[in-house]
Amino acid sequence: MSLYTPEPDLCDHCCRFGHQSWKCKSVPLCRYCSGGHPSSHCLEKIHAGTRVIPLCCNCGGDHNASSRCCPARSRPIREPQTPGTTIGPSRVIFQPAPALQHNAWANGAPSWSNFPALPLPAAQPSAFPPLPGTAAPAQSGAAHSPVPAIRLPVPVPPRTAPYYAAVVGAEDTAPALQAGVPVFLQDMVQLLLGIQAEVRDLRVRVTALERQQDAASPPPQPVPTPVQPASQPARKNQPQSVAARPRPQPVSATVQPWPPEEMAALMGGTMGWRIRSSR
Repeated sequence: MSLYTPEPDLCDHCCRFGHQSWKCKSVPLCRYCSGGHPSSHCLEKIHAGTRVIPLCCNCGGDHNASSRCCPARSRPIREPQTPGTTIGPSRVIFQPAPALQHNAWANGAPSWSNFPALPLPAAQPSAFPPLPGTAAPAQSGAAHSPVPAIRLPVPVPPRTAPYYAAVVGAEDTAPALQAGVPVFLQDMVQLLLGIQAEVRDLRVRVTALERQQDAASPPPQPVPTPVQPASQPARKNQPQSVAARPRPQPVSATVQPWPPEEMAALMGGTMGWRIRSSR
């Protein structure tokens, strides 16, 4: 088991060794492609599956700035420890790497003179004629200028009455006014006028059909809504109506006379009871 060796300070802003990002005042550099943008841009591309060509901004090698095989990486060394006076392990000091013989960033930013001029494409016939007042572009083999050429504004003819009449094609306009108007513009205007006339005719037909349908169909009759009487709340100390119960119906029974023998026995018993009670 060996002693722990910390990593050298690598700035997350400019990807240089020897300081941290909160002390950095340089321009941002990417640790993956050495571009002039934060490292998070290339990191998102790597996560999305896009291949990024590695380029170290410290030595110009084909690796990331944080790679351990970078020759410009600071090498950690330990201070000599005096026996008997120092307690614990010695302190680690990062010694800067020796200066490289060739530095990719020593010459500064690249200029346009470092790149050869590309050949111009072959001249092709233009599909649209040049506008009046502008000169045709000259085909030459000179190198492109890094400063973009300033384009002059295209002159727009004023919308005067003769020009508008020539474009729309009024009936009382002479054919000589339409001589300066392109053919495709005249065809487009005629097509738009025809579409406008058809739309107007279609609106008239739809309005006539709607009127015929309204005249043929009878007006709908309103349906009467039944009115229900409003229920009145019952007052206090007021007798409430109770539903009357049905009266019992009389039951008709047939009375039969007793036989004479039973009637005589019954009468005899009654008379004997009266005689005894009178005594």
